[in-house]
Amino acid sequence: MIDDISNKWDFIEHNINAAVDKTVPKKFVKKGKSVPWMTKDIRKLCTRKKLMYRRFKKSGSHVAEQQFKECSKNLKKAIRTSHCNYSLGISKLARSNPKKFWNYVRSSSKDSSQLSFTTDSGDLTDPDDIACAFNKHFSSNFGTSSTIDVNCLPDSPPHGGACLSFDMFSVDEVVDILKGLDTNKSPGPDSILPVFLKSCASELAPVLCTFFNECISKGEIPSAWKCANVVPIYKGAGKPKNAISSYRPVSLTAILCKAMERLVCKRLLGYLDEHDILSDNQFGLRHGRNCEQMLAKFGHFLGGNLDNSKYCNLVDGIFLDFSAAFDRVDHTICCKSFITTVSGIMSSTGFKVFFLVENRELSLVELNLIGLQSHRVFLKVLFWGPSCFCYL
Repeated sequence: MIDDISNKWDFIEHNINAAVDKTVPKKFVKKGKSVPWMTKDIRKLCTRKKLMYRRFKKSGSHVAEQQFKECSKNLKKAIRTSHCNYSLGISKLARSNPKKFWNYVRSSSKDSSQLSFTTDSGDLTDPDDIACAFNKHFSSNFGTSSTIDVNCLPDSPPHGGACLSFDMFSVDEVVDILKGLDTNKSPGPDSILPVFLKSCASELAPVLCTFFNECISKGEIPSAWKCANVVPIYKGAGKPKNAISSYRPVSLTAILCKAMERLVCKRLLGYLDEHDILSDNQFGLRHGRNCEQMLAKFGHFLGGNLDNSKYCNLVDGIFLDFSAAFDRVDHTICCKSFITTVSGIMSSTGFKVFFLVENRELSLVELNLIGLQSHRVFLKVLFWGPSCFCYL
């Protein structure tokens, strides 16, 4: 019998990967020189062009030369038209299939020059040195965490509502979460693909449901879930490409960890909405609300005050934008603020609201960037929950 959460996850991960290796067919496709917009008609024109060329070389006649040039002209026109139509079709997939869109963009703008970055210590060209520089830069943007003594928290919610009864997850909930996974997402360090989890949702749900509930009851998660493969993404907007600060980190975390976070968030947000804990002016990261609604409400508030003679048609607005606010904020403070607001979250299940974000790790493995597990799905609730949008 395995009691440790991390060991149980290692056992589950090993069996899932073993099942994938044993049952999922693999086919290695040799990459050819053909491009996606090369149609059958274009291939026929290519064959005809070669035939016209051989006839021209053999006869040397003016008629054969004109036929070859005409065929070559038609081929170039067909290729341009097909390429234009393909590019137009790809651009329409920017929303529905962004992965295919960006793969096409990257393939069309590949830079064959050597990768080099400029830092205070000089130019970096070695992949290991570049990875270490990115790790140092990304980790410097995260705030340090302190320790929370949960025994010092009040027993009853300050808002006077009922305590959160954190019931165990059901198998149906886990099935719904797994079937809703985006198969275009990349896997985390465990290499478990979302397409496999989605295809085998009904078979995997009972085991994963039991494991998720045990994580909640013990207030622990596997140590492997606190690491992520970090990929630097260029910010754009004219920033220098050889500067480390011109890139932002994207964490490729364990798919199942994010699945459990979504289950936790669903319970927490339901509790917050039920007891009206979140401000009515909070639109970010809330279901059924968006930026357009927030701007409409703010515009209505602004217009109403401008029309009010009491304010003499003068309204002052202060807009604040904190650099890397989500990354720099002390995640432990977010948790403490949230628990203070929803102190009844400590139920008989032993659930601890901050167990997903404590003791995060940062390390470097081979040439991969391994960085902080952000747990953004869960922390967004903690970051925005106690706050509100204020009109000044």
